[in-house]
Amino acid sequence: MNRNQVIELVRVADPMSEKSSESDGFPSQTALLDRIDERSTNVQAQQKTQTIPSPPSPGGRRRWLIPAFAGGAAVAIAIVLMVAVFDSSDGNSDDQDGAVAATTASTTVPEPAALSPLEVVEALNEAVRTGDWKAERRMFADDATHTNLAAIQAGMANAADNAPFSDPSVLYFSDTLFTEFDWDGDGTKSLFDGVASDTMSLYSMGVTTLYSCSETDSTTVSCAIRMEGNPFLAGSFLTGATSTFTIENGLITHEAFDPFGDPHVGEKEVAYHEWVRATHPDLNPDDSLFEFFGKPLIDPDTVETHRRLIAEWKAQR
Repeated sequence: MNRNQVIELVRVADPMSEKSSESDGFPSQTALLDRIDERSTNVQAQQKTQTIPSPPSPGGRRRWLIPAFAGGAAVAIAIVLMVAVFDSSDGNSDDQDGAVAATTASTTVPEPAALSPLEVVEALNEAVRTGDWKAERRMFADDATHTNLAAIQAGMANAADNAPFSDPSVLYFSDTLFTEFDWDGDGTKSLFDGVASDTMSLYSMGVTTLYSCSETDSTTVSCAIRMEGNPFLAGSFLTGATSTFTIENGLITHEAFDPFGDPHVGEKEVAYHEWVRATHPDLNPDDSLFEFFGKPLIDPDTVETHRRLIAEWKAQR
């Protein structure tokens, strides 16, 4: 029996129930059943319209677990990597310490081998070509000595300008000597300054080769003096002029100089002086470029000017 049949039975049993009034505030039995039926119908309708969530499917669970597992795996990998990097950094630190030590060890540069005797005289030639008197000075030992064979044979003191020395056969390069300029700036004019002055004078003339040498023994070099490129000489060789060097541990310790046969031509220097007077009077050559007539003044202020003028003079001859 359903609900409608129950209601119909109630009406048949009490036919007055439909006619009873609800004025007293209490519904009749039939009205009460109608209300119950109405509410029941509303409840069922509400239940039908509600969305009942379905339980999560196994696939959804798996989808949630995958990123969760991936995240955990990433954390684990990150930890492993951090440990590896830490260990590696320690290792790198050791490697770097080793590299630094190796670098420090490799920066210890051994002393350069001393120049051979022939390399020393070639360095003198290069100093003349480049006008580097300091490089030439470095080829001489501080206590190097000099002998002028011509002066000895002439019975003169072994020095330019007949300067009096106690031993005419030996002159220290550091001994005081009259020369034009104190090239090394040590407050004295010595034979070292005289050598520097000669080097720079040859440079101003454009000389390309000063010495042509051969070894006599392991410490001795015999050199013919050549002044190739010198416009003031009659030829390219100073006939008979020689220098013999004693060289120990890459340094000149003694020079024996023999100037016999020097074909120096003073007339050409005079011609050069006259040409400068005629072509460059603005340079005031008599007072600023020449010591006296036909003798060029060579010092740090004039050497490059003479080099330029001599090259110009040579080109016009």
